[in-house]
Amino acid sequence: NENSIIPVNEKSDKIERELILKQLLFLRQDINEIKKYLLINSNSDRSMNSTNSSLFLPSEENIEKYESDGSLDNITDARLTAIKDEAVGEITINEIEKEIIERCLKQFKGNRRKTASALDISERTLYRKIKEYDL
Repeated sequence: NENSIIPVNEKSDKIERELILKQLLFLRQDINEIKKYLLINSNSDRSMNSTNSSLFLPSEENIEKYESDGSLDNITDARLTAIKDEAVGEITINEIEKEIIERCLKQFKGNRRKTASALDISERTLYRKIKEYDL
């Protein structure tokens, strides 16, 4: 029956499919990072209470030190506790993210590769964030 067939704009359908695939890729990357973190810290996580550990930043004791092979000297771990308790609720995640990116870029004198490595994000994500925040 020809009346039951609805024509679909193939161009918008393709764009929507690509957006969904990109989001799935980002989710896969996030899951892989979480798996890696859990494998590395499985011993230290057993000592934690049964509270939801995703609600808290890791303490400095549980943060592994980055060892450089010489190609990325002076990169520090970006997962240090950065928020004071009294500041909670007064600042948005986007503001925090922007400030952290600005500080890392300043610390590495604009070197985006080192900044991305220190923040444990891809260079492509860093470029997107720089554009998003007009840095």
